Amino acid sequence: LVYACDGRWWDEWWDRGARDLPGEKWTQDADAAAKYGINRIPSAGLPGLSEHPNLIHQGQNSGFQALNIAYLRGADPIILLGFDMKRGPKGESHHHGDHPAGLNNPPGLNDPNWGAWRDWFDGAAAQLAAAVRTVINCTPGSALDCFPKMDLEDALRCSNR
Repeated sequence: LVYACDGRWWDEWWDRGARDLPGEKWTQDADAAAKYGINRIPSAGLPGLSEHPNLIHQGQNSGFQALNIAYLRGADPIILLGFDMKRGPKGESHHHGDHPAGLNNPPGLNDPNWGAWRDWFDGAAAQLAAAVRTVINCTPGSALDCFPKMDLEDALRCSNR
């Protein structure tokens, strides 16, 4: 499943390979869903993970929203990749570097979004634990500490038992 919340992301990457990515494609953006013929799930800025099968909670970032989709679909375990929740080694706005102009690049080196985003995940972690769902953070050097961390190969090995 490929998920991106922002229509601008789909606009930037659709013709540059997103169209050809395997799996279902999802967004919360109604215009992008209509324009590219991808699946849409509405979102709301409510705390925790949505329990409603046709709604996700925003958590202020697409990673949180993708986690909500995995939760709603009953995924267990859920393996997180790319959830670094901090600037890149050279101050980049993402671990992979800045997005192209026009896409969301957090503005400052001390951008408060990182802490707010981690707070959303902290709240979801308790909900996931109560639902007896395993979430493993396989992002090297991640600042997201509310889920156990593991090397990806080890996590995949454990999940295939």
